[in-house]
Amino acid sequence: MIHKSRLFLRQAVKQSQSRPASSITLDGHSLTLEQLSQLATGRTKINIAEQSWYQITEARKVVDRLCNSDTPYFGVNTGVGIFANKKLRPEELKEFQIDLIRSHATGIGEVLPLEASRRIHALRINSLAKGFSGISPSTLTCLTDLFNSGCVPYIPHFGTVGASGDLVPLSHIGLNLMGEGDLWNPNTLQYEDAGQVLQQMGLKKAQLQAKDGLSLMNGNQFICGIGSMALEQAIVIMKSIHPISALTFMSMKGHPSAFDKSIQRMRMHAGQSAVAEIMRALLPQGETVENEQDIQDPYSLKCIPQIHGPTLEAIINTKECIEIEMNSGSDNPLVFLEEPYIISGANFHGEYPAKQLDTLGLYVHEIGSLSSQRIKRLTNPVKNVGLPAFLVSQGGLCSGMMTWENVAASLVSENKVLCYPASAETAETCADKEDHVSMGNFSARKALMISENVAQIIAVELLGATQALQHRFKLEPDFKIPNKGLQRIFERAKSLSPILDNDRYTVPEYQALLSFITTGELWDMMIDEMPQKFFDIEIPQEYKQSINTNPF
Repeated sequence: MIHKSRLFLRQAVKQSQSRPASSITLDGHSLTLEQLSQLATGRTKINIAEQSWYQITEARKVVDRLCNSDTPYFGVNTGVGIFANKKLRPEELKEFQIDLIRSHATGIGEVLPLEASRRIHALRINSLAKGFSGISPSTLTCLTDLFNSGCVPYIPHFGTVGASGDLVPLSHIGLNLMGEGDLWNPNTLQYEDAGQVLQQMGLKKAQLQAKDGLSLMNGNQFICGIGSMALEQAIVIMKSIHPISALTFMSMKGHPSAFDKSIQRMRMHAGQSAVAEIMRALLPQGETVENEQDIQDPYSLKCIPQIHGPTLEAIINTKECIEIEMNSGSDNPLVFLEEPYIISGANFHGEYPAKQLDTLGLYVHEIGSLSSQRIKRLTNPVKNVGLPAFLVSQGGLCSGMMTWENVAASLVSENKVLCYPASAETAETCADKEDHVSMGNFSARKALMISENVAQIIAVELLGATQALQHRFKLEPDFKIPNKGLQRIFERAKSLSPILDNDRYTVPEYQALLSFITTGELWDMMIDEMPQKFFDIEIPQEYKQSINTNPF
C-alpha cells in the first residue's frame, strides 16, 4: 500500500485524459478505469479480442445444445424469479427473451448523462466479452455495433436495486437493441424512436435467441458505470486538495513541522506517510513564514496527513474493487465448456461495489469537511492571522467572501446526509425470491453526488486561499511561496480571481477555479515543477520491516 500511495501522488491527472485511442480491445479481463474513461467520451470504438470470440462461440454452442433438453436450465429454458420452475417449450424460448427485456425495461426518472450511459454500455460489452454468458455472437455484435455507431441507449436513473444485477437499466439497452424505446441519435443529437435511428444508422435490430435477453440484463454495470465516475472525481479531488490546502496553510502561517518524517514513522499508515511526504515537498520546513504568536496550529492544518491519508487508501482500494468488478462475469447462469456446463449462481449481487462506494463517499466527504473548516478560518478575522475580515479590503462597506462560507457549509451538510450507507438497507423483491439486495445503485449515485459536492467545496477553498495570499503579499511584501509548482498555481489562480478590494460578482471566478481543479490542470501544473528526486520512489526500510512482520 505504501508503494501504491506514493505512486498515486506522483501521477499526472491528464495522462488518463489524453487524446482518446481510436479503439480499445475488450477481452473481459483487462479493462482499466482509464480506458473506460476514454470509451465514455464517445470518440473511442470497441473491438472484441480474437481469443474472446472463441470462448463466446463455444459457450454459445453449449446453450444451443442444451436449451431444448429435458433438463431445466434457469433463464434458458425456464422462467425467472418465482417462475424459475416453469419449463418453457422450445418454440417459446426466443419469445421469452424478448418478453423478458420488455417486461424488465421499467426504469423511470430523468435519463442518465450520455457519459454514464456509454460507460454502462461498454461495461456490459466487456463482461460479455469474457465469454461465459452464452450470448449469441450475432447479438453481441449488434451490441458492439450500436456502441461504435455513436448511438447511446436511453437509461433512466431509477429502477435498479443492485441484485439480481441491474436488471432494469440494462434492459433498456436490450430494448434499444431490438429497435424499441428511445435511442440517442448522434446525427440529430437527441433521443428519437429507436427503430428509426437504427434504420437511419444502418444498424441491424438484434434477433434475440435463447438466453440472450437474460445475458444483456444480468450484471452490475449500472453500479460500476456510475461508480467509476464517482471514483474518477475522487481521484482528482485527492490530488488537488494537497496544493490547495498548502496554499491555505501558507496564508495562515502554519507550522510544517507537523509533517516531519520522524512523526510519520511512529504511525505506519501508508496513506498518512504519502500525504505527509507531499506536504513536506510543498511546504519545506524552514522556508515558509510561520506564526510566532501561536505554536500549535488548528487540526484542519496540522492533521492533514492523518485525515487525508485514510481517504487516499480508500480511493486506491475502491479503484481495485471497481476494476475487478469491471472485468467480472456477473451473469446468471454462467456457461462453461465442461460439465456441468450451465451453472446458476449469484455473481450478479452488487454487494462488493455497493459497500466500497458507500465507503468511498464517507471518506471523500471528510476531505470536504476539513476544507470547510479551513475556509471558515480564512474568512474569520479572529483566526486568520492578521488578514482582513472576509478577505476584502473595505470591510463594512464590502462583505467580501462572507457568504462563500455558507456555500461550503451547505454542501458539507448535504454530504452528511448522503453519507448514510445505501447498502445498509435492503428490500425483498420478486415475491421474496430475491430477499436481499445491495442497493448499490444509490451507493454509486451518492458517491458521485458527494464527490461533486466536495469538488465544489475545495474550489471555494482555492478561491479563499487565493484571496488570502494576495492580501498577505499586500500586507507583507517579503512574503514568499518556496515551492515553484505552488507559485505557478497561485499565479494562475490570482489571474482568475484578482484581489478583492471591493465587492464584485465572484461566481464566474469560482467556476473558473473549479474547472482549473476538475480538469486536472491544477495538479499537473504542480507535478511539472517537482524535482526528479520526488519521482524516485523507494519504499522506506521501516515499511519493509512492517510488511515482513507476521503479527500472528
